[in-house]
Amino acid sequence: MKGKANRSKITKTLGSDFMELLTEVAPLIGPRIDCIWTENLLYITADLAGARPHDINLGINSGSLIISGVIHPPANIPAKKIIRQERFFGPFQKKIKLPVHCLPDRLKAELEYGILTITIPLFSKTSAQEESHDDHSV
Repeated sequence: MKGKANRSKITKTLGSDFMELLTEVAPLIGPRIDCIWTENLLYITADLAGARPHDINLGINSGSLIISGVIHPPANIPAKKIIRQERFFGPFQKKIKLPVHCLPDRLKAELEYGILTITIPLFSKTSAQEESHDDHSV
């Protein structure tokens, strides 16, 4: 697949920082992602149609959630002449800055019908006070 090879060459030549900046300017370079903040949870959903659970990696680095993996094109459709292509295929990496008051060690993720749903609990002022009280107990 030509697009995959070109992305790889661009990343090698210009660096991953360039690809991250490019993703902010042109978000369809990778899968589409929504972040929704409620009173108790941060919901992150990613459009990953074509990815299998073992193709997806999640990690936390410097206060950011890193979602990476590979989205596979449909195997049974020959790509002889592409008339229109809007869906993303190939390797991807998304970096999402997490709010300070989230609990990433309690992250839950589920891939269903091509949508990855990640939930991360947020701590409230009362739970933060309880946790800080617990830290000081002997």
